[in-house]
Amino acid sequence: MNEPLDRRVRALLRAASQPGQSDRLRNEGITETAIIRLAQRIARETDDLGQAWLDLQNAMDIAVRVQQEGRVPSNHGDFVDEVLTRVTGLAAEGEYTAASDAIAAALEADTARRARLLDSGIKIAMLEGNSATAAEYLIRKADLEAGGRAGFGALRALQDTHYVDGRDKGIAIDLEISMALARLVLTRARTADERGTALNDLGVSLRILGERESGTARLEEAVTAYRAALEESSRDRVPLDWARAQMNLGNALRTLGDRESGTARLEEAVTAYRAALEESTRDRVPLEWAKTQMNIGNALATIGERESGTDRLEEAVIAFRSALEEHTRDRVPLDWAMTQMNLGTALATIGERESGTARLEEAVTAYRAALEESTRDRVPLEWARTQMNLGTALAILGQREVGTARLEDADTAYRHALEEWTRDRVPLDWAMTQANLADLERAFFDKTGEAAHLERAEDHARAAQKVFHSAGARHYEEITERTLSAIAARRGG
Repeated sequence: MNEPLDRRVRALLRAASQPGQSDRLRNEGITETAIIRLAQRIARETDDLGQAWLDLQNAMDIAVRVQQEGRVPSNHGDFVDEVLTRVTGLAAEGEYTAASDAIAAALEADTARRARLLDSGIKIAMLEGNSATAAEYLIRKADLEAGGRAGFGALRALQDTHYVDGRDKGIAIDLEISMALARLVLTRARTADERGTALNDLGVSLRILGERESGTARLEEAVTAYRAALEESSRDRVPLDWARAQMNLGNALRTLGDRESGTARLEEAVTAYRAALEESTRDRVPLEWAKTQMNIGNALATIGERESGTDRLEEAVIAFRSALEEHTRDRVPLDWAMTQMNLGTALATIGERESGTARLEEAVTAYRAALEESTRDRVPLEWARTQMNLGTALAILGQREVGTARLEDADTAYRHALEEWTRDRVPLDWAMTQANLADLERAFFDKTGEAAHLERAEDHARAAQKVFHSAGARHYEEITERTLSAIAARRGG
């Protein structure tokens, strides 16, 4: 077991042993060995400790339900009760593979009383982290309830239930099951439209999983699934489904592009989004049109950040302003705020590259507008991000203008961000804000010559550097080292 994995396992077990958690498990007869095995499996599947704890809590809830349901007579006869008792005992000891094997054997031996066994088998498969088996049992249960083969619509609804739980609750196993279900539903598709729908559903599950992982394999699979969906769902026959697949393809390509240094994938994303607009028109589906404009703007803004000049950034500004024509504050306040924020970021990047202050002033206006709806109470982390971006635009303005009023406004915005971006909650965002405060204090010194600003700048920079070093964020650590060197140079001068 490598050290990072070992640390994650220990952190999960400490959290699981807290009063309330441990008592609940102990009262249900779940052994420490069972919890250790769950923690080990989940820690291997993700290096994100927050995600791992969420997945472990979900697994512990399932483990408790297995024990509780295993003690209730099934009304299906001694055979089923004996199997469930055996499975419950194995699960309590963390013997999830043996419990799964017992379910599989019982399902082969008894064909008349499968529903209760399938329910138990689904839960055991989830505890084992076996999404393929869970999906197979879910399909078998749906067929059993249908008295034959379940229809395509019913199976797709089943897949969507797990997708929505995985997406909205952040539970990885549900997303894995939704992906496995989509593959099985695809084998049940009878028409090109059904195949296109199933392939699009598969792509969506793969993309969400891929966005949460550091690698790109799932995202590449999602791109393949979307392209296959476009071959099945023709533009002439199902124009809006075709447009939706183009939009989803663009999303997967944009995420890939965000993780790569070049712009080829981002250009492909823009092409896919623009294709979607050919059918997702403003007259037909105004909010979908606006969302696509927003996505075009995001892709163009990223391309513009990586290229010299401002042409692509100007295109992004046009796309964001187009989105605001339908993403109005009254109609979709949070979408309006998000579009304002993205508009502000594009404007601020243009402003950094130009000598004047007009675009930076527009960026500040957009950020302040976003804060009217992205409030601290409603979306605290988004509020903090907007405060951070506002602070950065104000800091650049402050360096270009006489006096320190804008720098003081920037300091206020950064400190607001830190009210939600705490070191414990989001350490890298906290460190980034500390680094920005270091640059801000250096700017104060350049205007006032007061040495206290350099002292504060160094404190902020070293606080940021410590977190970047612990996280292995070498790029940002190097930037902070340059900030410290600049501070030292000013002292020497």
